[in-house]
Amino acid sequence: MKKCFPIAQQQRCIIHKVRGIERHLNYSDLPKSTSTGQTLKLSEAKQQRRFQIISDAYAIYDADLESDAQLRLQDFQEKWSLLEPDAVRTFIQDIQLTFSFYHFDSDLHHHIRTTNHLERLFREFRTKSDEIGAFPNKTSCLTVFWFVVERDHAKHNRRSSAIHDTNGKYVLNRIGKPRQPIDASNQDILDPESVSGYSHSSAFTQFTLINNYLERS
Repeated sequence: MKKCFPIAQQQRCIIHKVRGIERHLNYSDLPKSTSTGQTLKLSEAKQQRRFQIISDAYAIYDADLESDAQLRLQDFQEKWSLLEPDAVRTFIQDIQLTFSFYHFDSDLHHHIRTTNHLERLFREFRTKSDEIGAFPNKTSCLTVFWFVVERDHAKHNRRSSAIHDTNGKYVLNRIGKPRQPIDASNQDILDPESVSGYSHSSAFTQFTLINNYLERS
């Protein structure tokens, strides 16, 4: 990452970070009864421990400001270091990389702090790849991937909200400008001479067919 994108900020997925806690729990000093005096089974006590520590970890990232998140992290360490030292040690390793989303606008936090969007994008690309079957070359594969990314961007750009006009009726307010339509004649998009075994017409025919295919799906 640093080699290819030296000035980009890295963000670790907070969901994977928190889930990693469970693998390192040692369940020391488990409670034997509830606050009301009812006896706890061992399995119930372990489940309660998992729920408590994972809930506390997620609460760190619920803070609106990074400074508040850092304070919550300190409280988390003080509360759990003696009971679950291995889990805490694993959780705080490189944890500052999970706070990078705070450097961006708050509206983007839920998009940046997890890999949900990336995983969905890769899943959609795999689906399209399975439907196509096989790519004749690297360029055709990258072309399909580029179209999948462009379509994902278009979905976000089509976010809409309803507002009232002066007569009290709902009107549609489209937020964000759609991207420019694909021009298959644009030489900068795909250089047919770089595609081994492809003529000028066949390369752009494939390019256009892929575009039409993705638009229909």
